[in-house]
Amino acid sequence: YTLPLGYEQLKAAFNLAIQRKARLLKVITGKGRPNPEPESPTLRAIFPKWMQEPFFQTKIIKIRKAPAEHGGEGAYLIYLKQAYRTLDKDNIKT
Repeated sequence: YTLPLGYEQLKAAFNLAIQRKARLLKVITGKGRPNPEPESPTLRAIFPKWMQEPFFQTKIIKIRKAPAEHGGEGAYLIYLKQAYRTLDKDNIKT
């Protein structure tokens, strides 16, 4: 993926996880290689910046680097907020 496409895929993964009421999302960024072009960051380098954006911040409880068995330095575990469901009085059975 290119970074712009990766960004869109990440947003789609967040939306799908929220829709499925997932509590945890694992994102594999890879360990990355040193990039000779600083104006072209790696996914691993830009990922923390993306997580500061309002779209993601409103959905996240916390982010942790993954333990070795789940990708280690090349992955993150993202704990997601649960969406509150609103109850419509017509959908409540008594």
